[in-house]
Amino acid sequence: FLVLPLLSLVVDGARLYYVRGRVQTAADAACEDAAWSAADRYRFKTDGITTFETNWYAIARAQNTFQRTLGEQSAKAFSAVVVMIPDYSNARMNCRAQAIVPLLTLGGQIWSPAVIDVTSQAKIRFTR
Repeated sequence: FLVLPLLSLVVDGARLYYVRGRVQTAADAACEDAAWSAADRYRFKTDGITTFETNWYAIARAQNTFQRTLGEQSAKAFSAVVVMIPDYSNARMNCRAQAIVPLLTLGGQIWSPAVIDVTSQAKIRFTR
């Protein structure tokens, strides 16, 4: 009676640890992609000012990077989203990702799904 619930807790714990690592890696990759893609290179070349341009294509591309980096959401039965917010004053991209992971413990009927939140930041890196 004790072994089965403890085993399911071990399985859930390992799965949550794995999913958190994957979501953090994907958020880091997406944030770096967004900072690189949305950076205003022309303004940096002409004025030396490091800032973002309004480029929704770059944000969509970074969200695609997030999804491609995760890859196996259906195999691990979780869903994840990322939100990217440019910080214009510091030339930094702030990203927040969230994953919802259904738990296997006791058939997933007693516990609500686990929510994993991760954050990431990426600064525009230009040099002359």
